[in-house]
Amino acid sequence: MWQQKRIYAIVSVVIAVVVLATVFVAVPNWVEHSTFGRTFLDKPSFSVEGLQLSKSPTYGLECYMSSAVRNTGNVDISRLTLTLNGTYVWMDAWISPNSVDLNQQTFANYGSFHCADVQVGQTYTVGFLASFADAVNQTASALLKVGSS
Repeated sequence: MWQQKRIYAIVSVVIAVVVLATVFVAVPNWVEHSTFGRTFLDKPSFSVEGLQLSKSPTYGLECYMSSAVRNTGNVDISRLTLTLNGTYVWMDAWISPNSVDLNQQTFANYGSFHCADVQVGQTYTVGFLASFADAVNQTASALLKVGSS
């Protein structure tokens, strides 16, 4: 009887250690990489910290776009897409929590959006779509005035 109680106590301690290890070690990893999909611990969010669109007055056919997007949540962004006046510009993948995705690109054309048509002082709509690893999508948009580079 005494031996049996001792075995139950040891098994209980082992089960408690396994449960605590799962909660504090495995669950954050599952949330971050979405092994089990959405959980109540997910906090997907992002912010746009820097955004710039400019045109070279010298060459006239070179436009520059730069952005800095921070993943402020605890879930990876699996895909980040940027559009300019509804035209696809670029897409990046896998931005970890608490990291910044920097993009600087020179362009002449983005689909139907042509640098030759861009004028300094014009305003454009920039849209961001963040697709998180837990299947949550969030969007952000801003008006952006073209500057001279």
